[in-house]
Amino acid sequence: MASNEWRVVILEPALFYWVLRGTAPKASEMWRILDGFVLGGLVVALYGLWQIGFARDELITAEGGLLRLRSIYGSPNNVALYLGRIVPLLGAMAVLGSKQIHGKRWWIYTAVLLPILLAFLLTFSKGGLFLGLPAAFVIIFWQWQVVNGRKTWPWLLVFGAAGVAGLVAIEQIPALAGRLSLTGETGVFRLSLWQASLNMVRDHPWFGVGLDNFLYEYRGRYILESAWRDPNLSHPHNLFLDFATRIGLPGLLVGLWLIGNLARTLWRLRPHVSAEWLPVVVGLSAALADMVAHGLVDHSFFLVDLAFAFYLLVGTAVWLQDQHSDKTNSNLA
Repeated sequence: MASNEWRVVILEPALFYWVLRGTAPKASEMWRILDGFVLGGLVVALYGLWQIGFARDELITAEGGLLRLRSIYGSPNNVALYLGRIVPLLGAMAVLGSKQIHGKRWWIYTAVLLPILLAFLLTFSKGGLFLGLPAAFVIIFWQWQVVNGRKTWPWLLVFGAAGVAGLVAIEQIPALAGRLSLTGETGVFRLSLWQASLNMVRDHPWFGVGLDNFLYEYRGRYILESAWRDPNLSHPHNLFLDFATRIGLPGLLVGLWLIGNLARTLWRLRPHVSAEWLPVVVGLSAALADMVAHGLVDHSFFLVDLAFAFYLLVGTAVWLQDQHSDKTNSNLA
């Protein structure tokens, strides 16, 4: 129902953000909030890994018989989307944090990264593995190089070449090659879905089809013949089309403004943030990169966990901005 999606995806996450801002948490309290975020990811990951070892009947079987971890979610892709907001924070802490500054938290975050990253990989999410995670990795690696006074671009060339070699190798594995091919069942289906979504935007440019109405419009009117095998889809598998079909082109502009404003805030914070909060700023930036990159082929915002995670990123960034402003005003005084 549209009213339910309005409440749990739009209103309640926004209220969470305003509560976070209004309570003005102390630094120690802000860390505990982030700890809770990480703990949630660990629970999801551990349950998924338990499925791999002891409940394989709960896994998802994809093309070529590939078994995919799904944890508490109905789809492995949802696991990758959620953990994609957490892995970057843990990765940034592992390489940019320090035992001297962060103490036990550095050890815990680094240790927790291993099972969460493993669970992420075992989802075999194309969007996560080939778009989201690489985008996050580039941000973290770039900042790590900057901190250590080294150039980044030569390494990016090396990683690009390695990525191409990896894709060639994957093409030799039928179970994985089928998931990457645009001419395969998944690829053709996704292109048809995007075309149908564009048709939907063309017919409903100002207000979209409404929250939680994509499924009914898609299977009732817009589905193309090439995608008839799966008519029960509730979103267009693309960040931009998701905003545009649900709440129209004005809604798309609002979504782009939210994402762009968060990116700008993090960019401005980076030169001024203390060593204690550097891993957080870089981790949030990498998580945003994962959100946008993975969102090109999947969900990005309009799920309860993703909406709350996004506003946690925004709230943390704004909190850090307020801390910097207070420090600057104190120095001027």
